[in-house]
Amino acid sequence: PTSRSLHVGNLLAIMGLVHCYSTGHNVIALVGGATGRIGDPSGRNSERNLLPLEEVNENINGISKVLNRIFSNARKIMQERGSSDTNDYNNSNNNS
Repeated sequence: PTSRSLHVGNLLAIMGLVHCYSTGHNVIALVGGATGRIGDPSGRNSERNLLPLEEVNENINGISKVLNRIFSNARKIMQERGSSDTNDYNNSNNNS
C-alpha cells in the first residue's frame, strides 16, 4: 500500500467483498504490505522507490481502519434488514 487510505480504484473489489459478506460468506481482505514494498511491475522505465517499513505499516493501519469501518457498517445494515448471519470479515496482511 502506497497510501494511508483507499481510492476509487479500490471500490469495485471492496463492493464485491461487501456483496459476498452480505450474502453470508466469510471474506478476507488482503492488504498487501509485502507487495507494496516490492515496487511497481507495470512496465515503467523505473521502479517505484521502496517505502520504509514504518511507512508501509502506517499505510496498512490506515487502510485496515477504513476496511473495518466499511464492514462494520455492512454488518449494521444487515442486522437492520433482519439478517442473523454472523459471518466473518478478516483483514490480513502479507507484510510479515
